[in-house]
Amino acid sequence: IMCASKFISILLVVTLVVSKTGGNVLRIIERSNEHQREVLTGEFKINQRNDMILAFSSVVEEDKVQLEITETVNREVIISYIVSRQSDIGYLQVGEFAFVENIKTNEAYYLQNMKTIPTELNRDRDENIYISSKLQQQNTSKEFVVSELHKRYDMNMLGILSRSIGVDAGIKGRDSASAMAIFLASKALSPHNSPTATGNRAQRDTDTHSCPNKESNHCANKPLGVSCLGLCGPGYHCWEWVCGDCCYHEGCYQHDECCHEHGYISWGCISMWNFSCKHFSCN
Repeated sequence: IMCASKFISILLVVTLVVSKTGGNVLRIIERSNEHQREVLTGEFKINQRNDMILAFSSVVEEDKVQLEITETVNREVIISYIVSRQSDIGYLQVGEFAFVENIKTNEAYYLQNMKTIPTELNRDRDENIYISSKLQQQNTSKEFVVSELHKRYDMNMLGILSRSIGVDAGIKGRDSASAMAIFLASKALSPHNSPTATGNRAQRDTDTHSCPNKESNHCANKPLGVSCLGLCGPGYHCWEWVCGDCCYHEGCYQHDECCHEHGYISWGCISMWNFSCKHFSCN
C-alpha cells in the first residue's frame, strides 16, 4: 500500500476496545509492524448479532498478503486469501468455496477437493493445482458464491467490524496496510455495492463534480443525500476510517471503478498493494 509503505517498528499485544455503538467489543490481540511485516489480529463480538464473534488476521509483507476473517461460532470462513507479488497464482476462499486464481488474468477455478486454501504459497505446487483445476473446468461463479454467503450472514457485520477497527481503535486505512486489507475485503462483500453499477462511466464521472471535497469544507462528517462514488465505502457510502474523512478521494473513486469493471472480489478490487487515497491502479 503506497500510503502505508513506511514500516515503523510498533508492537501492541492484547488490548480491549469497547465499541461506542451497540455494545460491540473489539479485542486487538496483536498489532505489530517490524522487519517489513505488518500484522493485525483480533476478535470482534457483535452484540446485535446474537453475540456473533468474528476472528480476523491480516498479515502484510513486502511481497505477500494473507487475510482471514472467520465466524467462530460455526467455525466458518467468511473470506480468506493469500497472494504474492512473486507468483501469478493466488488463493481465495469465500464461505465454503475455495478458488485457485491467476491474479493477472482473473481466471478463477473452484477447488473441488480442498475445503480450505493453503496457508503458504509454493510456486510448483500452485501451478499444478491451477492447471489441474482448469482442466476439470470447475469454474464456479464467484458472484454465485457471494450470493450464497449473503443468504447465511448479514454482510453488514463486516462494515461494523471495519468501523470499529477504524473508529474505536483508531487504526485508519491510510496508516495501516493490514487494516486496509480488512477494509477492502469488507467493502467487497458489502450488500451496499449495487449503486456502483448504476449509469455509465461518463455519467459517474460527471456526478463526481458534485462530490464533497476539502475545498468546499463540508465533508468532515458523513454527507447526507450525496450520490457519489469515491467516498471510500461500498457504493455511495462514506467510510471515513479509510482515508480519514468523507471527502471525495481520487484513489477511492478509481478503486470503485475497478471493482465495478472487474467484480467486487476480483484481485484488483480486494488487493491493497496499489491503493492510496490519491491514486489507485487496477493492474
